[in-house]
Amino acid sequence: FAKLRVPKCGKSLLEGWTLQVDEGKIQELALKELKLYIDLNSLLDEEERCVDLSDVEGLMDVLRRKQRLISEQEMLQGLWAEVASAMGIEDGRESISFWNALAQRLGEEGYRQIVEKVEEIRNLVSRLLEREREIQLRLEGQVGELRQKLLTLQKGRQAFRGYIKHDGASG
Repeated sequence: FAKLRVPKCGKSLLEGWTLQVDEGKIQELALKELKLYIDLNSLLDEEERCVDLSDVEGLMDVLRRKQRLISEQEMLQGLWAEVASAMGIEDGRESISFWNALAQRLGEEGYRQIVEKVEEIRNLVSRLLEREREIQLRLEGQVGELRQKLLTLQKGRQAFRGYIKHDGASG
């Protein structure tokens, strides 16, 4: 089996981990990716709650934590690319050649397990993207409402100033 050296990274991946292109390591990589998306789903729950409560500070905290997960996700995508490279595949995990090479290395049962895990990841990602869009639309709606309230407040302030000037001139 080809070996590749994985760069040191955050706490969620093992430091100095050497990835072999075998079923166990591929399963581990898929499980790490699945866990990342499950964690992201939890953050979306928090984000949704912050949007509902108009909690800007909480929302900013959630967005910072989401950014860390996104960075980790990018690193995991890099690991998948390294797996492809170790198998002599130039294309990434989304290519047919990647899956053909993986099937040859892992055999039918190992390949089936990996495909099931990746399908689970894809389904979760699809649901997460839909939730993300829904939350974004709600947030945009709240921004619109806030903008309208600010305009109403500004108009009220202008009317009050006009009243004061008018009242002061006649008094």
